[in-house]
Amino acid sequence: MKQTGTPATVVSDDLDRKKKRKSVGKLLFKVGERIGIVEQTHLAPEFIVDIEKYYKYQEDIDKLVDRLEFVLQNDETILRQGFIECGEKADPYEIFAENIKALRPFHKKNIQTSLIQIEAVIRRLAIMNREMQTKGRRSIRKMRRFVTQEQLAMIEAQKKLMQARDIMDVARHELKQTRTTETVEIKGKYYERTVSEFDQQAARVAAFIEHLPIIKEEHQKELFDVCPMFLRNF
Repeated sequence: MKQTGTPATVVSDDLDRKKKRKSVGKLLFKVGERIGIVEQTHLAPEFIVDIEKYYKYQEDIDKLVDRLEFVLQNDETILRQGFIECGEKADPYEIFAENIKALRPFHKKNIQTSLIQIEAVIRRLAIMNREMQTKGRRSIRKMRRFVTQEQLAMIEAQKKLMQARDIMDVARHELKQTRTTETVEIKGKYYERTVSEFDQQAARVAAFIEHLPIIKEEHQKELFDVCPMFLRNF
C-alpha cells in the first residue's frame, strides 16, 4: 500500500522481501534487520528506475569524455598528465612545419617556393588543431564536472533520503506501538514532521532527475560544437 503523504514511496507488507531487493546506488539500508521489526518504506519502482537511468547516463558521459579526449589528443602521455593541448611548439603540426623550414635551404629556389606554401598550410593546421583542442577541453570540463561533482551531490542527496526514510519508518513504528492518547498526539506530530522531511529530501533527489533533460541538451550542444569543428579541420 502507498504511504500517506509520501507520493514517492510504497510501504512493504512483507519483511522477507527486504532481503531480496536490490539497492539503488548501493545506498538502500535494510532497516528491518538493523533496527528490529520495522515496517520499511520502499521507494516507488518508477523512482528507482529514474535514479538508475541518471547514474547510467553519468557512466555513458564518462566514457564519452574519455573517447573525446583521445580524439582531441592522440598522445596518451599528454592525456595522462591531465592536458589536452600540447606544450608550446610541441604540436605535431608545429614540429612538422619547423622541419620543413629547416630543410628548405637545401632545395632549389623553385622547390623552396612550394615548401613555403606547404609550411604555411601546416602552420594553419597547427593553429586550427589548438583552437579545436581548447574548445574541446572546455566542453569536456563541463561534462567531466557533471560526472564528478554532480554525481557526488546526487549520492549525498540519496544517502540523506535513505536516512530520512529510516527515521520516518521508526517514527511510524513507535506511533503504532503507542497506547495513551497524550503520547499518540506527541508521536503523531513527530511522525508528520518526519514524513515532511522525507518528502522534502525526496524532492531534492527528484530535482536531479528532473534537471537531467536540460543537462543532456547542454551536453549535446557542446558535443555538436566540437565534432563539426573537428570534421571541418580534418
